[in-house]
Amino acid sequence: MKVFDIVKPGTNIVLQGFSDEERHRVESLVFAITRAFETAAVALEMFKTASAESRLIVNSREEFQYRRARTEELRKELDSKSIAAQLDLDAMHKRDNEITRLFLVEQWRKGEVPSAFKSHKVAIVARAFIFALDEFEKCLKKLTKKVLPGWNGLAKVYDEMLAEFGSVYDVRNTAHHLEDRILGQNRHGDKIVPGGGVFIENFDGSRYMTLLENGQQGYVDISDESMDRLGAVLISFYACFTWDGRESLLVY
Repeated sequence: MKVFDIVKPGTNIVLQGFSDEERHRVESLVFAITRAFETAAVALEMFKTASAESRLIVNSREEFQYRRARTEELRKELDSKSIAAQLDLDAMHKRDNEITRLFLVEQWRKGEVPSAFKSHKVAIVARAFIFALDEFEKCLKKLTKKVLPGWNGLAKVYDEMLAEFGSVYDVRNTAHHLEDRILGQNRHGDKIVPGGGVFIENFDGSRYMTLLENGQQGYVDISDESMDRLGAVLISFYACFTWDGRESLLVY
């Protein structure tokens, strides 16, 4: 586990000449940007853990043998309650489904995590990471363009964010609107002509790959390197302000 530490220069931002309402808006957005960084760090660690767990889904020989023996026991128990020879194909199919259900419920009650949970968790936490980056960018944009336009260095920091994570918005848009991509449409309902070999949602190692509105494949890398770059943007962001109070160490 890699620890990401950021030095926050002070407790409060010095905002002379601001009303209480204006100060509250600025401080709330700064807090949201810091929280988005924290969320991304937590999501990254969860992604690493979930990815490792998903690679262990393949059962060991002992687990396979136990499952085969236990399902055979369950089959005999169910067959003893009916005349197996009289079961038609549909009835046998229903019986086999019931055997699977009974076995899985039995395992879950023992604390075994369903394999489907492990595989789906990877995509869930990947989206959490992407949404955290998107939240960071959106709050920074709102602060730069609307709340503090022309503020010392903010525009440069926002440009830095776009340079490092320019594809985040488009990837997040697909992750949030899979219904449009499934239908081959962009957000306006226009037809998307995808390039060859493009998946709506897929993984390539630590990269979350998805179909963008322009028909091309886009991705966000869920990795330590991405967090290092996001941390650099956050440090540059903090440097745009004058602070009072003691500096603090943010460790995630």
